Amino acid sequence: MAGKLNLIFSYKFELSIWKYVISQSGTFLVFELRSDKSDEVRFTYYDLVEKRLVEINLNESDFRTTLFEIEEDQIYFKKYDAGANPVIQSILSWDRNLASTKVLPSDTNVNRTENRLISPSLYTAINEHYPLLVSFIKSLTNDEPNNKGIEYLEWNDYVVVSYYTGEKSMANFLLVVNNNKEIVVHEQLGINLLGIGQDTFTVDGNKLIFVKDNCEIFIYQYE
Repeated sequence: MAGKLNLIFSYKFELSIWKYVISQSGTFLVFELRSDKSDEVRFTYYDLVEKRLVEINLNESDFRTTLFEIEEDQIYFKKYDAGANPVIQSILSWDRNLASTKVLPSDTNVNRTENRLISPSLYTAINEHYPLLVSFIKSLTNDEPNNKGIEYLEWNDYVVVSYYTGEKSMANFLLVVNNNKEIVVHEQLGINLLGIGQDTFTVDGNKLIFVKDNCEIFIYQYE
């Protein structure tokens, strides 16, 4: 029997999702959020086990601070100086258990998180399979994908595609279809776009993750 795809988390932030990193265990995600109109930057994480969203009150941070790495209970950030060619000034370590910050030297060795995320393949109009993908999408949605690019991934019992419509002002859509060619998810991810994105969705194990309108996160789980 085919597995089901269930929405386990969605949240619309006030600021744009600039970056997110998932922990090695796959139990929580950390978000870097930034304002499009000011230097405001915030950090938060979502615990997939306890199902709670937690603000990270990171002391010593400013708009030159950016999310770096995760070592489960320790979340690391890089803080840059204000020079014309910014260099790392220090590493900030935030402890999830103590909710406290430590300032570490800029050359501190931090174990890099293994990349768990699976990204889709990008097909462009010069690819021989592109017309088949366009026909596939059109037959299910009646949308007319343009020739800018389609991201495609076969995942468990599903096909996941990200495509664009329009020319000068484009819209981006995510489509998830099961083995019976039934639409499971069909979301508009963005409008008034001037170009295409990369990795508009990713997969971490049994989770499908994507961002809508730069500020709303969705996580579906395969069960």
